[in-house]
Amino acid sequence: RETSMAALLTENGFIDNKADANLMKKSTWRQQVALGHVHGIAKAFQLKRTETKATSPIYRVIGGAFAERTNAEKRLQMLLKAGINDAYIEKV
Repeated sequence: RETSMAALLTENGFIDNKADANLMKKSTWRQQVALGHVHGIAKAFQLKRTETKATSPIYRVIGGAFAERTNAEKRLQMLLKAGINDAYIEKV
């Protein structure tokens, strides 16, 4: 607040709100927020898009589907222990 340089503050949800906290667990939601930041910054600074080499595709691996939440929680713990830190449970 006491600088003359350009600055930007974003609010992307509140962790004390259960619905927002659950959204923040989803990597897809975090990716959408990040893209929103990219587009907003580009617009604010009037940046022009340049062509770059195509990036490699990203592949999503689903660790299972379970009728019982306890089974899903067991699989989640197994994935987390294996170092897969962005694993989460999503009710569909």
